[in-house]
Amino acid sequence: MNTALTPEAIFRPLFEKGKSVDEFEFACHLLRIRGRPVLGCEVKRKLEATRLSEAVQPTLSKPRSRAPFFTVEPWPGDALSFRPMAYIIRKATLADRPAIQQLIAESARGLSRNDYSEEQIEGAIKTVFGVDTNLILDGTYFVADNERELIGCGGWSKRKTLFGGDQYESRDGGELDPKTEAAKIRAFFIHPAHARKGIARSILNVCEAEAKAAGFQSLELMSTLPGIKLYRACGFEGTERIDLDVGVGLAIGLVPMRKRL
Repeated sequence: MNTALTPEAIFRPLFEKGKSVDEFEFACHLLRIRGRPVLGCEVKRKLEATRLSEAVQPTLSKPRSRAPFFTVEPWPGDALSFRPMAYIIRKATLADRPAIQQLIAESARGLSRNDYSEEQIEGAIKTVFGVDTNLILDGTYFVADNERELIGCGGWSKRKTLFGGDQYESRDGGELDPKTEAAKIRAFFIHPAHARKGIARSILNVCEAEAKAAGFQSLELMSTLPGIKLYRACGFEGTERIDLDVGVGLAIGLVPMRKRL
């Protein structure tokens, strides 16, 4: 790291608007600890700091057969509480399809019961919730992998399909125009045992960065009711609810949401 460019000099201007002191300090620590960013460390507002550190230091150690795994070491005298989480975020492969499909079903069944009935959930799994193979082939779908199982998934798309797995009938594989159309945020699901640990935000940060690098100026998604709180916290807007048929006499509520990059 350039010794003339200190962590404080890099991050102070980025944290002037509404950023906490803890967040700023943690961002600085990311550049001090082994000189590289950290993924998978549970600490207050870690994700914004991780994203910023990645922007400053995009060149990481070259992965072997998979993405690098980052850990964190406590900084002496640090008031923050670190708790390592053993997972990596990597691009999904076709070999992951069965595990992703299982993760989607477990996520829907475990995290949607406050908003949908069991019949609605099973109908959605059968007709809508599922793997979109095009996302994997395009290299825009990611999984959180703890080396034992997949604990999260999500992606973005340059195609017109807004939601739905391979089994969903209303699909359009045409490519979007980044100058005039919004990239799609697609199929985010987290294992119930790992919910509310920042995994979805980590994947979303990667998706936003890639979509922006591809020239897109905005994002849009179709949120399930359980996902609205997360997406609003990440800057998405939208309140108008629509109903989607997921079987005979069955429908689930969804909310279209949008965000400028």
